[in-house]
Parts: sequence; structure tokens; C-alpha cells
Amino acid sequence: MIIADAVLEQVLEFREERSVIQRELIGQWQAPLISFTMNIAGPRKRIPLTEFAFDETIKDIRQLLGEPKEYRELRSAAGREAFFVYPRTAAELKENAVHLEEQTPAGRLLDIDVLTPLGEKLSRGNERKCLICGGPAFPCARSRKHTVEEIERKTRQLLCDFVVDRISGYAVQAMLDEVRLTPKPGLVDMANNGAHRDMDLELMEKSANSLRAYFQTAVRLGIEKGDACAQELQSAGIEAEKTMFLTTGGVNTHKGAVFLLGLLCAGTGRLLGEAGGDVFADAARIAAGLRSGPDITHGAAVKKRFKAGGARAEALAGFPHVVMAYRLLHRGASQYEVLLSLLRDVEDSNLLWRGGKDGLAYVQNTAKRILTMEKEQRERELLKFDEECIRRNLSPGGSADLLACALFLNYLPFTRL
Repeated sequence: MIIADAVLEQVLEFREERSVIQRELIGQWQAPLISFTMNIAGPRKRIPLTEFAFDETIKDIRQLLGEPKEYRELRSAAGREAFFVYPRTAAELKENAVHLEEQTPAGRLLDIDVLTPLGEKLSRGNERKCLICGGPAFPCARSRKHTVEEIERKTRQLLCDFVVDRISGYAVQAMLDEVRLTPKPGLVDMANNGAHRDMDLELMEKSANSLRAYFQTAVRLGIEKGDACAQELQSAGIEAEKTMFLTTGGVNTHKGAVFLLGLLCAGTGRLLGEAGGDVFADAARIAAGLRSGPDITHGAAVKKRFKAGGARAEALAGFPHVVMAYRLLHRGASQYEVLLSLLRDVEDSNLLWRGGKDGLAYVQNTAKRILTMEKEQRERELLKFDEECIRRNLSPGGSADLLACALFLNYLPFTRL
């Protein structure tokens, strides 16, 4: 009873603070106001899943409506609320709010109110549906037709579906962003096929898009099974490789990305499904549970000959090069600077396979030299670097995969080092 009273007191305090901010912003701007929170059943309003959905919806509002005249946020144990002031009509804002609430099933958890300059809350025009049965929400709520436990289970399911869809989309987008970065030394980009005769930009894009379902599986496994998902993730990865080869006609476009991004998707799911943590450590623990594969791949041959660990060693070590690349992105470095930093530091197994130690040394030394140059000179040297890598048949595919991993993590609102 004491706990229930404390929760109720927090909710009442939250509502009072919200009303104060709403009145203040409307009085200051004399303009319509968006007031956004989430409908979360039960006493735990702020868990990693709800935090992610809230942050992503803020991004959606900004993407749909642009930057507001003013933005504020209220945070407490009772939840979060975001306030946006836009120089638009209240009716236009409400139309967009309803669109956001209805574009996905998880939108049922969003509560995006629009207040007029007079402080009146606009009606959405049609009654919201019940979370459980799909009927009108108000009669179900009034009669308490559904138990709190049912509502909490459904809420978690919708949040998980939202997270799975959003994060898998980010994984695919990161792969597309990497391949479209132009120019890249020896790699497929929008200008040429690099040192590859069997793949081009269109094939790489098809390959990336074919892996979306696999990344969805990886995120969901992380949410539902945490560290114990390794074996199922590995089985899903094997099937994903089959899908990739079927899509590409047998060309290995993204095998490294299947491994690394799959682990990071699972680690992200584990982080959000549990009580938070560190995505790199979580993904590394999952990697430690994977079975060793047959020593018949290029990566295995390189490891045996040159003692270079490749993608598996990167994962087991906690993704040190991905961490480095992500930190550079977060500090404002360009994607070119990040890629060159990876080329400088990584013992890329693809380079070792194609060019041996001499090929690796050439790429590392050239990347190090270009990083010291001014921007205009760097752009010219990158083109020469690309031409020479093509001539030498060198393609740093491992570094490209690591860049895609860093780009993926840079999309996530909670990955901060």
C-alpha cells in the first residue's frame, strides 16, 4: 500500500509539473503546443525499452515537423514528457500527431496531445482502440475489462516489436551508408567497383536489404534470451549467409557484417531487454558462446598464416576498433577520417588474403599519411589511393565492416562512450 501511494504521488506531481510547463510555454509563445508522453501500464514507467521508444519518437517528431521554436523535457520516475512549440496551426499539428500514433502498432503507446494557444486540448477525432481486444478503449478502461498483467505483457510486446523493427532498420541503413561512401580505396562505392570484378553497388545494396530479417531475429533473440542466445544467433547467421549468397548469386558481399552486426544487434537487444549495460560487453559475451566453425574460410587461412584474428577476435576482445571508430564519429569526425583511421590500425584479413603483409603495410602507411593532410589534399589523395588499391587488387573489406558497425551504433540514442 505504501508503494502504491508513493507511485500515485509521483504521478500526481508529474501531472502538476506538466501543467505548469504547458501554461508557461503557451503563455510565452501564444502558439500551439505538442505535449508528448507514453501510455505505460504498471509502476515501472522508465525501463530501457520505453526510453528507446521515447527517444526515437522525439526523432520522428523532429523529422516530420522540423526543429521547434522551443523544446523542453520533463523527467521523473513517473515518466517523461516532451514539449514542442511550432509556428503551425493546432489542426495541422494534430493531424501529424495522429499520423505518428497510428503508423505502427506500437503507436498505441504514444500519447501526443496538441494544445491550442488558449490551452484547449484538441480531440483526435476518432476513439483510440483498446490495447488488448482492439475495441473502443474507453469502455474497456472504465470497466477494467483487462487485467494490469495482460496490459503490461501487451505493452512489452509492442515495445519489443518497435525496437526490433527500428534497430534492424538501422543495421541495414548502416551497411547502405558504408557502401555509398565515395571514394573508398579498393572498395565498392558509387564511383566504381573497387578491386572487385564480381560485385557492384546495386548488388551490395540488394545484399544489405536481404539481411533485414536476420537482424530482426538477432535483436529479438537479444531481448528475449540475453547472453544465452549465442547458439540460436549462430544458426540464424548461417541461414542469413545462405540468403545473402542466394541474393548475390554466390558472391560473398557481407559475411563479415553478418557476423559483427548480428552480434551488435543481439547485444543491443540484450541491453534494452534487461536493465541496461554496455552493448560492446554484451555482444562480446554472446560471441564467447559461439561454436568454432570449420577452418576452411579465407579468414581461417589468414589467421593460420599471419596470426591475424579477424572478425571473431575483434568481437571477443570487446570490439576495440569499433569502439575507436564510434568515438571518432561521436566527436564529429567525418566518415572518411574514421575509415582512414581503421585502415591505419586494423590488421585487415581481407588485405592479408589479397596482398599479404606488403599489401597490408601499403594500405596502413598510406592511410596514416593521408590522415595528416588538409581536407582538399586528402580528397585528391583518396582518389589516387583508390586507383592504386584497384591496381594492386587490394580491398579492405574488414575495415568497411567495422565502419558499418560504428555507423550503426551512431544511430542509437543510448550508445555513449
